[in-house]
Amino acid sequence: MTRRGLLAAGAGAAAAAALSGCHVPVINPGVDRSNKRKLIGLSLYADDAYTRSVAAGVVAALKGSGYALLARRADLSASKEAANLQSFVRRKAAGIVVLPVSVETSTRGAQIAQSASIAVVDALYPGPGGTGDKFFAAAVDYGGEAGGRMVGRYLLDHAPQGGEIVVVQGILGQGDSEQLDGGLDAALADHPRFRVVARGPGGQTAAGAVAVVRQALAAHPRASIVVDYGAVMGDAIAAYLQAIGRRDILHVTAGATPQTGRWLGTPFLRATRYWSAAEVGREAAATLLQVIRDEDEQADPFLRKVAQQMRMSLRGAAPNNLTTQAKIQPPAPQTDVEPLPQQTPTSTSTVPGA
Repeated sequence: MTRRGLLAAGAGAAAAAALSGCHVPVINPGVDRSNKRKLIGLSLYADDAYTRSVAAGVVAALKGSGYALLARRADLSASKEAANLQSFVRRKAAGIVVLPVSVETSTRGAQIAQSASIAVVDALYPGPGGTGDKFFAAAVDYGGEAGGRMVGRYLLDHAPQGGEIVVVQGILGQGDSEQLDGGLDAALADHPRFRVVARGPGGQTAAGAVAVVRQALAAHPRASIVVDYGAVMGDAIAAYLQAIGRRDILHVTAGATPQTGRWLGTPFLRATRYWSAAEVGREAAATLLQVIRDEDEQADPFLRKVAQQMRMSLRGAAPNNLTTQAKIQPPAPQTDVEPLPQQTPTSTSTVPGA
């Protein structure tokens, strides 16, 4: 069965609804002769200000394509992510974009989809070193060790006196935090004035991030630098620093939500390692459509990069939010889940972020 064979039919009424930013969970969006629906599945690790921007980019890329979108959140749960991916396979989606909770779950879900001739694009590349890439059609890269080194260089330039550092990771097992840690540590390795005194997962939630910072500052009152790995967390940390009157802390976040620009340039948020979340979604979906259209197993090149840079203001930055929006549905029912197949040793990643 070729990828091109999956594209024969028209979209039908549901596609028109999808192009307005909504998915249609019941109405058939049209099928082709291979009985594949003209449907793109999108699984997001959560439904928050950042992931909604990613989803908006997916909607923008699908506009005019004839494909309907079914977007589901995973509520920061690997089991719910598994349910989403398996549900998309059962619905015979033409392709899937995943902004993962877990490298392991998303990779094993991609393996199931691949066996059903369904292409999957990873919208958060966890870095090189493993064998999981072979199950994906493409991946989008905008962090990794390069991002960690970028933050490290910023600290060297803007805090020459050094300082004790608190690092607020994202979701452990998602792959991104581990790569960022490696890059940050490498950038600071030869600079003993800088020392990471606390590191913990904020889980890409406001409450989790503030909890890490509160506990770290209590244990290390001389800490003068906070680095976090996600703008939902960064917004919350900035508000917390303002609330406790800590204007002396150099705080750096990553990405941006619609609120982040209001904090940048204040004493509570000095900079962000910025990329456009909307561009992540747009690039992931556009690459997926290309793979389907060209009958490819994988895109060439496999890795699609979205530019990241340190910014102290978002003026003139690539747009992060779009007027088009996706309707993000709850996770697929757990009754849709079947046990994921065990991978062979050659296809199991043993490297964080692989």
